[in-house]
Amino acid sequence: MLSVFAYTVILICVTASPTFSSPTAFPCTVTQISPSQTPYTGLLDLSDCEDADGSRIKVYRIHVGSLNDSIDLQLDSAEFPPRIDLYTAFSPGAVPVRQGTISGARSGISSRNLSGQYDLVVRSALPGTYGPYSLKFTYIAVDIFPSPKIDFNGDLMADIAVFRRSNHTWYVKQPGGGVNVQQFGEPGDMPVAADFDGDLKTDIAVFRGSTGTWFIVNSQTLTIRVVNWGEPGDVAFPVRDNCCGGAADFLVYRPSTGTWYRRANSDDSLSAVQWGRPGDKPVIGPFDGSPLAVFRPSEGRWYFHGSFLGNRTFDWGQAGDIPVTSDFDWDGKADIGVFRPATGQWFLIRSRFRDIQVTTWGEAGDVPVSDDYSGTGRSDLAVYRPSNNRWYIASIGPSPTQLRTWSVAFGEPGDVPVAVYNYHETTIFEVSKAADSGED
Repeated sequence: MLSVFAYTVILICVTASPTFSSPTAFPCTVTQISPSQTPYTGLLDLSDCEDADGSRIKVYRIHVGSLNDSIDLQLDSAEFPPRIDLYTAFSPGAVPVRQGTISGARSGISSRNLSGQYDLVVRSALPGTYGPYSLKFTYIAVDIFPSPKIDFNGDLMADIAVFRRSNHTWYVKQPGGGVNVQQFGEPGDMPVAADFDGDLKTDIAVFRGSTGTWFIVNSQTLTIRVVNWGEPGDVAFPVRDNCCGGAADFLVYRPSTGTWYRRANSDDSLSAVQWGRPGDKPVIGPFDGSPLAVFRPSEGRWYFHGSFLGNRTFDWGQAGDIPVTSDFDWDGKADIGVFRPATGQWFLIRSRFRDIQVTTWGEAGDVPVSDDYSGTGRSDLAVYRPSNNRWYIASIGPSPTQLRTWSVAFGEPGDVPVAVYNYHETTIFEVSKAADSGED
């Protein structure tokens, strides 16, 4: 499971007068912040420098290291929190490589997969909201292993893929165009793609429910691995190993008894825990202190099997909701959420900002397939629509109301979307059973 820890805390000092005279057009003073210059204390004043669009800005030149996974800014006032953007080198009209998210007095921006010198630009949210503010600047780091993605080529962006159960063939959309086609499995198998060999690339894999057997194509050696772990009726989940390179372990959930059975990838050690009951939806973290959970639709309640926080419950959702858990805020933890097919709404609780985000993205019959399709280091909202075999993706911008959206036609009737196992394996299982039986 991902471990999250504070890497460095910087209180940025800006020597500026709180007067509001005419600003200087960019280029203006750029404040250099080196990793050795910690800590800083001081004020943020946005009154002295103006961008080409008329907004007031402050530019910090920072060094992003391999462990700096996200940047957190916190002000002493939540009235008008400023925007933040990250640029390779800022100039008027430049396009940012990352945009921040605003929540109350805090702004966050992902620096995942970036390394080197970047310009962090803090921008006034509204005319006249120039400060001065007390500002805390924090690097947050996570493990060197990225959050789980369906990433067959290792480019750190999720791939769009489907598994055609009728001819047991995988179709993976390539970033530069074209489709990678590979036949693997048998009719009726379920896709359980994950990184089983620790090379940070997703391996093609299926779970054969009739025999409880996993079949994996090792992406490093292109050899086939067979693992017997499960029984008919089990729901299979690859789950990140807690050691040994982050390769996925073999986990099955037995709905008839509410029992989880885990087989470690590294040493074949076995473990089991009874957590759930018939009708529950199994979901996997890492949550804040809990590796696994069940969502009970009849109660709209989550039951977390604890580690250091112990066992706990949380009310979030209602009957008919689909549990969705992914890292939507770059803190390395799975956020709690539900997708409501009846209204196409997502109800998320972001663990980093401790806030609630409600976004309409989807419609009845859609299957949630969230992953990092945009390469920002956080999961995007995404659905697969079986009625037209199209993927609809929304990447959240500086605030929850700002979305960059696109759609991709990929698949055929009866295909199973290949997506991160964390939050809808049971949904895919149910959609596939309906397709097999001819149900609508």
